[in-house]
Amino acid sequence: MKPLRWFVSILVLGAALAACGQSEGDGGACSYPPGATPHPDAAAPGPGCFAGPSGQICEVATDGQRTCSNLCAPAEYQVTCTGELLSGSIPVPLASLGCRILPLPTPSNVLNYCCPCAN
Repeated sequence: MKPLRWFVSILVLGAALAACGQSEGDGGACSYPPGATPHPDAAAPGPGCFAGPSGQICEVATDGQRTCSNLCAPAEYQVTCTGELLSGSIPVPLASLGCRILPLPTPSNVLNYCCPCAN
């Protein structure tokens, strides 16, 4: 992928994650299991791992067409883990949540995961 295309994809991903769009397949019905901390209302909650609806990743083609897809499967929710910017340590979700890491370009203090819904 060309550098400009990556940059555009990252910008669109950031906007999609900030918007916290629902997964198309779950209709917002995904229940978080015990141990998953829902994302607080604050835009930047600070260090920790927080659950929320799956975001989307989008790509803009050379003809201007934008295609988007959910980061997580319909029966999954997204967990975003954020560490202190300078410490280099990023928390991880509880192993009991069964999360898998999303191989996405992120800031150096952020990792994203998809985890199975409780229902």
